[in-house]
Amino acid sequence: MAEDSRPATKQDLNELRQEMHELSGRLVEQLRDMQTEVLRAFHDWAQPVEIKLVPSRPSTNAGACSKNA
Repeated sequence: MAEDSRPATKQDLNELRQEMHELSGRLVEQLRDMQTEVLRAFHDWAQPVEIKLVPSRPSTNAGACSKNA
């Protein structure tokens, strides 16, 4: 029988499972790294925007008093 057409043994299946488990672990790690990169980039972009959106607070109430006068 040719090597490619022989039936899979339990050992073959266990080796395949191990390889798939290792591949899955590497894939999860890469996805987490990509997610971290995207979040960092978004945070760097959003931080100046957040500063612009936060209303400035007056340091004194002088401005409010002058409106009433």
